[in-house]
Amino acid sequence: MGVGRDSPARVGAGIRHVLQASRDEGHCFLTEDQILKNCRELLDIDNDCLIQRVLRQLLEANEIKNRVLTSGEGAATEWIEKYCKRYEMNLSHEQRVSVEGIARSSFSILTGGPGCGKTTSTKVLFRLLQAMRKIVVLAAPTGGAAQRMSEVIGSEAKTIYRSLEWSPKEGRSADE
Repeated sequence: MGVGRDSPARVGAGIRHVLQASRDEGHCFLTEDQILKNCRELLDIDNDCLIQRVLRQLLEANEIKNRVLTSGEGAATEWIEKYCKRYEMNLSHEQRVSVEGIARSSFSILTGGPGCGKTTSTKVLFRLLQAMRKIVVLAAPTGGAAQRMSEVIGSEAKTIYRSLEWSPKEGRSADE
């Protein structure tokens, strides 16, 4: 098509495509390393300097947005370590990453199969969010799961339907 392999226009289109494909998969951001890796694979080039230069140009032109993580966000990691040590809890790497990521989000859903540590993660997350002075609503898909969550965390958890004030039997809001 007459566009060189290392053309900034091609790289810019590749970056935009990588970001759009990520959004289509439900992601709200990618790290620079993820963008570089995905662009190298998509464009079949091995020139990180070029990709980074075009990335900066797109940022300067305000075509894409950048979020810089501040050192304050690392406070969650320290808080989790201290909390787990104090209460003799062991979180896996995946649990820690989940708790930290959810703590930075305005809305999250924690899922997983039985026995994978959802309730333990939720307890640590709940206490962290309280320490951050956030409003937290605990909800679970079933009454049994909500009851278990309430017992372990020590705060009221409701079913998702009850939290939304939705009556699945009647197919409408409980206050209608």
